Amino acid sequence: MEKTKPKIDWQAVREKLQTESGPTYWRSLEEVVETEEFKGWVEDEFPNRLSIPDIDRRTVLKFMGASMALAGLAGCRNLPQTKLVPHVKDPENRP
Repeated sequence: MEKTKPKIDWQAVREKLQTESGPTYWRSLEEVVETEEFKGWVEDEFPNRLSIPDIDRRTVLKFMGASMALAGLAGCRNLPQTKLVPHVKDPENRP
């Protein structure tokens, strides 16, 4: 269920801008919302939102388990052991 992105006709935009004689302003946000470009942008913002209900609980749990296992493995590496010794007397010229 792939949706194609709506293409902006740049030639039509250029022609519309060339015929305009001065700056045009939106009177309200409703004018922007009603344009086809804005509707296309909203549809493309979350393109997979229609497929979210198709994911079942078992699949989500599988992904969560795999991510936890990989995070646990990342924390199991051997780091070099360094001995930390505090200063008995602070070094000079050190704040």
